[in-house]
Amino acid sequence: MVRAALLDAFSFDRRELGQSVFSSEVISTIQQVDGVSFVDLEIFDSVSESTGAADLTKLAPTLQLKSYIDLKLARPRSGPEIWRSIDPAQLAYLPLGMPEALMLKEMI
Repeated sequence: MVRAALLDAFSFDRRELGQSVFSSEVISTIQQVDGVSFVDLEIFDSVSESTGAADLTKLAPTLQLKSYIDLKLARPRSGPEIWRSIDPAQLAYLPLGMPEALMLKEMI
């Protein structure tokens, strides 16, 4: 039920471009699930959309507990010819097809 709540709250369809994500949002979503007594969030970080499931294992030791993940809207790229290029807007979401991106442990 926790996994379903997180995948729903942080799905592609529910997030906005440039909408930063806060660890408090994750904790609040989990605490609203019936039967959850407390939440111990140990890692809250982001990875590139090009990261595959196999790469997550290698990245795991480098991931941190952040209070938020700051995202940006589309913006001109800095440099001498900024009118020619734009950094795209960013979007943070939990990918439904990659269960490795969301690791849960039940504490008894």
